[in-house]
Amino acid sequence: GSSCSCVGLLHSIAWQNLLPRMSSMEIKARPESGEIRVCKLINQGVSLVTEAIVVAPGRFFSVVACPWECAISSTGFWMKNKAEAEKFCYTSDAVGWSLTVFYTVVNESLQAAVDSHDYVRFMAPSNASIQTPDIAALVELFHGNANVDSHWIQTAVTSPLPRYYEIPLGSDNKIFTFNSALLIPGFLTQQECHVLMDAADRCVMSGTKARQYAYQDGLDRLPVAKLDL
Repeated sequence: GSSCSCVGLLHSIAWQNLLPRMSSMEIKARPESGEIRVCKLINQGVSLVTEAIVVAPGRFFSVVACPWECAISSTGFWMKNKAEAEKFCYTSDAVGWSLTVFYTVVNESLQAAVDSHDYVRFMAPSNASIQTPDIAALVELFHGNANVDSHWIQTAVTSPLPRYYEIPLGSDNKIFTFNSALLIPGFLTQQECHVLMDAADRCVMSGTKARQYAYQDGLDRLPVAKLDL
């Protein structure tokens, strides 16, 4: 005989019994808008630890506002000249004329902020003192004058999180290939999920079953290839 691997939908009244196991997984909460974090940015192999203010949080990636020293100059290196930074950064009266650059970073790189001078901080225009811009104004700046313009940038991640989660469906299991369901957040859009769910419902209502996969009582496996898409 031959064996094959397939991505399938699980349709069963027993499925709800698995939900507590799903919810008990330790999933790190995403950053909140307005939180002040510390992040290590990497550009051409040179790292820069900076204050990073979350302006658009996401499940895996977030947009942060960083001081002008984090901008990348026309030569491709970290910005050294504040006058040149004005060409690459955003600012407004509402944020105290602090020059700001927006980056998209992975959430795992955002660490808790501490009161320290060991990283780049937002400074008052005179550069005489630390001055955190008005956070609500930063968010408005990103969605307004900056037109949600952010750049992806490499960051240092100290504790990467898994990009998928597994639910074993039996004591005898092998990840993905046997008695194993993988949960991949964001793999399908909500509309695509409903298309597959509706197809699985039609398959079950019609009495169609993939016999070679239905060896576990109370659980019907419906491979995507068998659905009437």
